[in-house]
Amino acid sequence: IINSIHLYKDFTRKIEFEHFKVNYDDQIVNHFINTYKDDIEKYFPNFELKIQKHSEIHMIFIKSEAVGILVGTKESDLIKIEMDYSIMKYRDIIIGKFLFKKLKDEGINTLIANKGSKLHNDYLKKIGFVENDDILVKEI
Repeated sequence: IINSIHLYKDFTRKIEFEHFKVNYDDQIVNHFINTYKDDIEKYFPNFELKIQKHSEIHMIFIKSEAVGILVGTKESDLIKIEMDYSIMKYRDIIIGKFLFKKLKDEGINTLIANKGSKLHNDYLKKIGFVENDDILVKEI
């Protein structure tokens, strides 16, 4: 019963996310990618683990723990996503919704992603991306 109470508290407590736009050479970016490299490669086999200088990078934290990252290229009011990854513990639509609001606040209206692994494509569709030929698009 005590374990059930703790599980209930974990699932019902409000999660407080923090969002940071970071530079390509920030140590936390490289640390996060290197830590989750094997899992990232399952979802983004074509992603180069070395981030480019021009990349737009957004990270999500919960209680000072890095839990998600979005890497892309910004063009006007859209971001072409190269990789968006969340750690297993927080791999649900809540992080995506939080990030969409933050991006919208920064003037981003459209996200574009190339089709990737089936798992990732299914996730993108679940959070509102729509297929358009070889890409997936979300208006936020």
